[in-house]
Amino acid sequence: MLILPALAVGVLQVIETAGLGEHFTVVGTHALYAYESAAGVRIAQGALATQDVDLLWDARKRVRFLTDIDRLDTSIEDDIWPVQARRASVLTTAPRFEHVVVSATGRMALMRTIAPQAFIDFKLWLAEKAADRPESKRRRDRHQAAIVQELLDAGLLV
Repeated sequence: MLILPALAVGVLQVIETAGLGEHFTVVGTHALYAYESAAGVRIAQGALATQDVDLLWDARKRVRFLTDIDRLDTSIEDDIWPVQARRASVLTTAPRFEHVVVSATGRMALMRTIAPQAFIDFKLWLAEKAADRPESKRRRDRHQAAIVQELLDAGLLV
């Protein structure tokens, strides 16, 4: 098994425990952990370097999400900072991919993310067409897309 930072596994576990897992999809760099785990490979750490977990909340599910928070009598407002996702409609309609991920402490969580091809398409769009994207992030986006494409081409991801 491959190792996801403990904080990210903790976030996924808290969301799942609160019954909100179906409302959130990992859409950024951390999705690579689900792909590498499913493929049984190790992706170079440099391609995985990030400090945040990009979670997509599908606003179309808002009513149920708020109902769940009320029912659980809990709030995650201090832990989540909403930001409008670029091309959110592409991400919300993308096919999903789920796989168990493991932290260095052995804690496990189900990661819900987008299908590998959707990840590739989105990262290539960020690298080539996203306005005001720093060149360092464009290079990382291209690199991540190439890694996942290689896993698909090798038949390691379905």
